[in-house]
Amino acid sequence: MRLYSKGGTDFSARLPVMVEALGDLPVRSAVLDGELVLLNADGTANFYELMAQMRTRRPDGSRLRYYVFDLVHADGVCTRHLPYTERRRDLERLCRKSRVPTCA
Repeated sequence: MRLYSKGGTDFSARLPVMVEALGDLPVRSAVLDGELVLLNADGTANFYELMAQMRTRRPDGSRLRYYVFDLVHADGVCTRHLPYTERRRDLERLCRKSRVPTCA
């Protein structure tokens, strides 16, 4: 499992807990689209603190969440041609088969 930013930066080494959790998905390979969010104590997102954390060597993973919202590719099959509702349904099925708590 590798985690990349939209710009292509590999964040896998800095987010080992997320790599481990997403590695539990029951596929050999997948491309997921989502959003990395840092949550304040009240549950609101804090973009500026997220940027600051991601500049550190080891971001505070206890406050980070990766919200996955699209399944773009799975086990060698590109799904981009499918309607979003079908890709979303496939993502939800995939997440139900795993132990990823906040997937879908």
